[in-house]
Amino acid sequence: MAIIHEVTKWGQEYDYEIVSKIPQNYDVWNIGGIDKYPDYLPLCVVFPGTYTVLTGSLLAIRMPEEDQKILHDCAMRTGASNLAKCKRLLNRKNIKQRTRDLAAAALPLFEKYTSSERHVTWEMSWEK
Repeated sequence: MAIIHEVTKWGQEYDYEIVSKIPQNYDVWNIGGIDKYPDYLPLCVVFPGTYTVLTGSLLAIRMPEEDQKILHDCAMRTGASNLAKCKRLLNRKNIKQRTRDLAAAALPLFEKYTSSERHVTWEMSWEK
C-alpha cells in the first residue's frame, strides 16, 4: 500500500493511501490539491450529517490535471462530490444551467474513476 505524506503550510499532517479507483463511499475532498503531488486528487469520507472529514482514512487518486479540475469544480460549486450525488443533482428539475453544466461535465469522469466497491478502514466502524 503506497502512502503520500503531506505537511500543510499550517503544520497539519495528512497521510493519503493511493488508490486506482474512487470507492463508492468516498467524496472528492474540496481542499484543492495535494501541494507536493499535483497529479493526485484527495478523497475523503465525511461523517454522516456533518462536515467532519475522517482524516485518518484519506485516499488519493492519480489522474490528469484537467480531470481533477472538472471534478474539483463540481464538488466545490455544486456539492456533487461523488458519482451518486452527481446523478441526484442531474435528476433535479430546478437547477441553474451553470450547475447542470458542471455536473454534466463531471458525470462521465465520476463514472470512469468510481469503483463498484466501498473502502472500509477501522475508523468507519460507524458505517456498519
